[in-house]
Amino acid sequence: MHEIPVPFGINYSGHLIAAQSIQVGGTYTCPYCGEALMCDLSSMQNKMLIHPKTNNCISLSDSYKKAKKLIKDVILENKKAETTIQIHQNCYQCLKEIQRDIKYCTFEGVQTDYYYHDSVCDVIGQFSHKGQSIYLGIEIVSEQEQDWRPYSISNGSALRSWIKLKASYVLKDPYNWRPLNSKLSPRLCQSCSNTSKKGSKIIAVADKYSIPRELYTTARKSPDKPFIADIETCYRCSEVIPVFWWLGTPFCEDEPPFPRPYTIELRFSKQYGGKYWANTCPNCKSIQGDNHLHVFETAQFKDLLSPKVKSRESNAISMLMERTKLFY
Repeated sequence: MHEIPVPFGINYSGHLIAAQSIQVGGTYTCPYCGEALMCDLSSMQNKMLIHPKTNNCISLSDSYKKAKKLIKDVILENKKAETTIQIHQNCYQCLKEIQRDIKYCTFEGVQTDYYYHDSVCDVIGQFSHKGQSIYLGIEIVSEQEQDWRPYSISNGSALRSWIKLKASYVLKDPYNWRPLNSKLSPRLCQSCSNTSKKGSKIIAVADKYSIPRELYTTARKSPDKPFIADIETCYRCSEVIPVFWWLGTPFCEDEPPFPRPYTIELRFSKQYGGKYWANTCPNCKSIQGDNHLHVFETAQFKDLLSPKVKSRESNAISMLMERTKLFY
């Protein structure tokens, strides 16, 4: 039976331990398949964990090992300005697949079998952004691998960016990365970028006030989320703030979908003569009136009013104007 060194093991208390940190008398298992590992302490400068060769461990499969080496080699080629890399992800707004290039010399370093905050990266690439070192964790998934991998980078990893690549895809084209799953900086496709240039500003304002991005979209055509976001200048404190449309506005008395942005509150309006679910300013807590957001000609969400609601609100405004004339 062949025996193969592995870089990590799980100790008796369930923690991931690098081979160089194993102790005399310790017991360790494979983090991928749970197989008992043997300890080689013949050289204290080169301690090793040994895995018996079996057919059911991803770390021993040929496709996994070849894919891992290919990804490392491609990153090294990029570092040396010998190649670019294509990476795919979904548009943040419409979810359409987009492709972008990782340009020459983006990567500055690469390691395999990297241990990062209780996660194992099969490959980790290092690059710089605005003077800071950034790490992209890469996990290779083989055809035989089960869905659970205890120390997968997708299990709440502290890594800022990571991707999971299928070994068979890598073997076909190691320069074209199509992640099965990922955590990457959000991107817009060209169409969404062109039709909603202020989308990034809306997101930035919503981020400023800690509105979770998964609650809303800035896309008005075929929205995939219940809340559509825009920005407004608060009439009271003059701060630029996020505001939201949802099905049932304006003057919605029924509770909006949950979870929802915390700035949407059930509030009393003297002008309305009762309570409705309204946008509020996250800075000064003032109600942002639905007439100004949904009904008036300059309203942010005027284009989203249904014909029936438009007719109803137009009549209401006309009546209000007639009443106003009595006081002049």
